Parts: sequence; structure tokens; C-alpha cells
Amino acid sequence: MAAADALEEELVDESLTCSVCKDIYDDPRVLPCLHTFCAQCLEQRWTEDSQLTCPTCQHQRTLKSEDSVSNLPSNFYINKLLNFRTLHNSEEARCQMCESGAKVESICGDCKLLLCGNCFTAHSNSPALKDHYIITQHDLKNPGSRAKYTGAEYCTKHNDVRVTFYCQPCAKLVCRECTITEHKQSRKHNPREVSEVAQKYKDDLQKLVQKTVDAADALKNASKTIRKELTSITLNCQVEKTMIREHFVQLKAKLEKAERGVMDKLEEMEITQREPLVKERESFEESLRSTEDGLKFCTDILGRNNDVEILTLGQHLEDRLKVLAANQVKREPLKKHITFQHSTDIKCELVLTCKPLVITDPPVESLPTSVVFRPQKGQVQGTPQVTVTSPGGQCVTLDTTKISEGAFEAMWRPQTSGKHVVGVASEGEGEGVGKKGRWGRTSGKGGCSPLIVDVSSNNPVLTFGQKGSQQGQFDRPLDVAVRGDRLYVADTFNKPFRCSI
Repeated sequence: MAAADALEEELVDESLTCSVCKDIYDDPRVLPCLHTFCAQCLEQRWTEDSQLTCPTCQHQRTLKSEDSVSNLPSNFYINKLLNFRTLHNSEEARCQMCESGAKVESICGDCKLLLCGNCFTAHSNSPALKDHYIITQHDLKNPGSRAKYTGAEYCTKHNDVRVTFYCQPCAKLVCRECTITEHKQSRKHNPREVSEVAQKYKDDLQKLVQKTVDAADALKNASKTIRKELTSITLNCQVEKTMIREHFVQLKAKLEKAERGVMDKLEEMEITQREPLVKERESFEESLRSTEDGLKFCTDILGRNNDVEILTLGQHLEDRLKVLAANQVKREPLKKHITFQHSTDIKCELVLTCKPLVITDPPVESLPTSVVFRPQKGQVQGTPQVTVTSPGGQCVTLDTTKISEGAFEAMWRPQTSGKHVVGVASEGEGEGVGKKGRWGRTSGKGGCSPLIVDVSSNNPVLTFGQKGSQQGQFDRPLDVAVRGDRLYVADTFNKPFRCSI
């Protein structure tokens, strides 16, 4: 039994420990992100530019020059638990109200004083103190009999009067006397009873809670999908590793060096695929943790049904839940898988493929790029040719060269930027075959779906010359060479152009 009590006390102390100073909370304050810390810990993190960063979620709040940490709302629930803890640990303490040295039997949550039996009676019978919240030893031993903690506060203008009204235009808790003076009913002031205003906040917050629950569910589903995709990557790579090993066993001595190179590349490609997904998963899980923290804090407050606490934190809760509920999950599912391409020679390669048609490098306007086609059995007849349709609708055909068993390559130099359609045609397909064997649009009968390729614009660092046949002009430039501080451009019909660089 003693061990169970010790464990319970340890868990209570842990829940009342500030994550910054690692000590029991001292004047706990709630940030807009709904995380709680000691007031002094927050003071230390308040920067010169009035930025206050949450130590848990790094959410930033800019405080005005006249603001201070003391303006942040108190955590009513933790203050209540701290009072219970103080009374629970007060067996050796003596009354702080009288000088009799009598044993402590209760604590006043408003005065923060430990009281003996006589002082408790006097405290309770005093008209000025009769509304104070007092916790007794009986409350500790009988949790079900503990009085409801109202979390009431005293008016800043009238220190001995509790706040029982809320002025909506001012967004401020006020006492009855304030409703007769500073906050008298008018166009600028509309004081209403706390319970009446709190009910509206409860209803609005409950709706936001449901929206935030939906956002949290979406984050959970996205995280589960990413975990499945990560598993898929791992399984995919494990299968490909097996194929790699089986292939290289046949060429053991001759291909050991090549095998190591391909395996290294596979691992790099796996890391390249995994890293963005891992970061995306971590981002979703971080958002999920923040969302769940905010949900738990808000549902706990709504569950305690504390009107003053809801009104004090209502605006923070509403603002935070709106931010959390607006979270949207936008992502593209995993589309590409790593495929091991082998051949009878030593040279092997790994490529990310969705289709048999692959462009090895991102195409750039006016620069050559390689298009590789690896048809499946029966996919095309004869020698395939690659067709490219530009954004303007013009179609050109590229001749292919067989580079290995079952693989063909075509060199493409796009002349315009934008989205191009790259397809494959074989003998007997297309339209308008001329004397030189030029091919028209791909009919699609070959069974290979075309690729939509986005060609980047070519913005050169330096430009030389212009179209023409005079000095410093070009007709059809073929190549360039650099020697020392000279740049040489070979042209089809003009003399070589030379300039200093």
C-alpha cells in the first residue's frame, strides 16, 4: 500500500513539474499554444524584441511593450493541484494564521495559508472570507467529497469583491460594482453574467473541438500511409537486393567491384526516397502532437465545466483551435519504385521507373538529354522510334540506337520550354511516313503510355552573338571550346567565333 501511495505521489509530482526548470510549478501561466510553464521561466525566455517562444512547440508570440508574462492567464487546474499537494505534504507544518503551533488541517486556496482547526472555523465564519476556496484533510482522504473549485478571481479595481460579470466589448471579467461604474450598460459596455457568456464559448469551442478532431484524424491517417509507404520502399529494396546478389553471384570474381558500386547506389537511392517521406512524416507527427496537446487542454477545460476558467482562456482556446482545425493534409502518394536493370556486360544501372520509357536527366531547353526505352516483350514491333510533341502541337521523331539487350536510346534537344509529350512508335505505326522514314504521332498501339515531360527554360549566364552569317553571328552552332581567356564557338557555315571571357 505504501509503495502504491509513493508511486501515486511520484506521478502527481511529475504532472506538476515544469518542463523548463524541472521543478514544481511556481505561478503557472498558459501560452496561446496551450502549453503551461512557470512565470519566471517564461520571463527568462522573453527576448529583447518582445518575442516569447514556447519551449515545447516553438510557437512564437509577440508581446507588446506594455505586456508582461503576468498578463498571461493562470492555469487554474494546476493551481488547484498545487494546493492539494501543499496540504498533502503539510503533516509536519503548523498553522500560518495563528501562533498556537497547532497542526494544519486545511489550506485556503485564495490566501495560500495553511490553517489549523480553529483558524479554519474563524476563516469560514468571517463575512469577508466566507467565499474563499478551502481544502481540508477530509477532502484529501475522500476525493469524491471535494468541493468544486470555481477558480474565481477578485476584481482588480475592488480587491475584496469577486468577478461575476463579463463585459464583452472590453473582453474583461468585472465585479458587480464595476457594472455600476466603469462598465455600466451602454453602447461601449455590455456586462453579462459569467455563466451566460461562458455557455456561448462552450458551444463554439465544442464545435471547434470536433473540427480539430477531424484534422487530427487526417494527420493520423497520413502518418499511417507514410509508414506503409516506407515499408513498401524497404520491401521493394529487399527484393531488388536479392536480384542483384543472384545476378552478381554468376559473375562473382569479375563483377565484385561493380556489385559494390551498384549496391551503394541502391542504398543512396533508397535514402533519397526515404528522406523526404521521413521528414514529411515527422512534420505530420509534430503537427499531430501539437493538435492533440491543444485538444487535450481544451477538452479538459470543457470537462471541468469551469465558467471563469473558460472565459479567462476562451479567446486563447478559440484562436488555437481555429489554427489547429485549419490543418490540411496535402501530399502525393509514393509513385516510383527502384528497379534493377541488368545486362550481360559489367555495366549495370539502377533507375527509378514508373514506365518502360525513361528520361535520365531533367530536360532543359536547347540542351541534349537522353531518352531510354526498355520495351517489354511484344510491346513494339521492329526498331522503335521516339516521338516528341511540343506544347505548340509540333511532332518530331527521334532515331533510336540499341545500347544493350532490350534497351534503346534517343538523344533529344528540346527547342522550347514547357510540357512535352514523349512517346514511342514502332514499324507500321504513326501517320505521314515520308521518303526519309519520318514518323508522325504515336498511335499508342505499341502498349507504352507516353510521358508528360516538363522542359525547363534555359537562362544562360552569358550570351554571345545573334542569328546571322556576319562576324560575331551564328548560323548553326555546333560546339564550344575554352582556351585560356578565349571562348571558341564552332559554327556550321560561318568561321569560328572567338571572344574573350
